[in-house]
Amino acid sequence: MKEILRKIIRAAKAAFPALLLMGSINVSLAQLDLSPPSQAGGSPGDTIAIPLILTNPGGVAIDAFGATLAYPANLADYVGISSAGTLTQSWLAIDGSEISPGEVTIGGFNLNPITVSGVLVRVRLAIPAGASGQGILHLFNFVDDLSGATTTDGELIAGATAIHTHSPAEAISDFRLYQNYPNPFNSGTRIVYELFQPGMVRLAIYDIMGREVRVLMDNIQGIGQYGLTWDGKDGSGLEVASGNYIYKVSIKIIGNVNRFIKTKRMTLMK
Repeated sequence: MKEILRKIIRAAKAAFPALLLMGSINVSLAQLDLSPPSQAGGSPGDTIAIPLILTNPGGVAIDAFGATLAYPANLADYVGISSAGTLTQSWLAIDGSEISPGEVTIGGFNLNPITVSGVLVRVRLAIPAGASGQGILHLFNFVDDLSGATTTDGELIAGATAIHTHSPAEAISDFRLYQNYPNPFNSGTRIVYELFQPGMVRLAIYDIMGREVRVLMDNIQGIGQYGLTWDGKDGSGLEVASGNYIYKVSIKIIGNVNRFIKTKRMTLMK
């Protein structure tokens, strides 16, 4: 089924060249870039998530892509692909496959294209025991809508003195809270969070003045990743005004007296 849908996407592009020329789909790849961070690192025993950062100032429509990431095999082992909190989190297919130690192919496709910049996907790598040193993170073999894209190499640093470049969304306490997507948004946006211990979870939306607008979750949840959609309405079902809003997740870990809280900002535009 994935391959059939992928062929449909390619056939549709081939069948409508006039639309491409008219600008309905921007095929200029001059400014399109996909790169790893300049530096990423971890200590032996860590599992890190390497963001592949898409720079797309020209608004190129991307609904299918493929690339290969090379990384130092002596410093990291491939674990998997994570699309949570990224531009591809709701895609029909997003996957990675290890070709050989030190090389992994990444790809995906969707019916609705993305046209913005951001983290396209994350590649999860484990730093093995005893690993120490540094090596290059290099992307190549761009295909489909990334054909012709540019890239800049990054550096992976492993060892006891390695720098840690996890973003706040990647830092593990007892849960992660990801940036909503899309953001800004119009009719709805997805909020994803991940629990590492079971607990009482409350997810609420607030306006910029701190007034509660809507409660999306207030219940006990187990370990795992969860996603909720806010439709831009308050607790009475009325549409709220355009502007900035805050979403806050608080979790009371079972058996722990502490309450953990994280907040992020989002923008509703009508």
